[in-house]
Amino acid sequence: MRRMATPTLIATRGAADYQALIRPVIDALDRIVVGKSRQIALSVACMLARGHLLIEDVPGVGKTTLAHALARALGLSYHRVQFTSAQACAARSMPMPARGESPATNSPDSRV
Repeated sequence: MRRMATPTLIATRGAADYQALIRPVIDALDRIVVGKSRQIALSVACMLARGHLLIEDVPGVGKTTLAHALARALGLSYHRVQFTSAQACAARSMPMPARGESPATNSPDSRV
């Protein structure tokens, strides 16, 4: 079985090796989530940059499948936070860590 690319593995390699390491991951995800090549490439780029990924779309288009497959392909853990429109409006009542804020950066201007 071929070893999949992980953020740690890629960080130890040079830039020239990125394509060879990333291509199998993207190809595997393309076989699982059909018709979302751009979203897959952006998701992989986000993970390689050690970022956080918010996937938004209409129901039934493979958001959960993409997130779960991406985590498995990169050897990462998978956690899901789901909101309805009503919950998103009430998000101000959630604890700061669940909203992605810290006490030092809880002003609206400091959030991305």
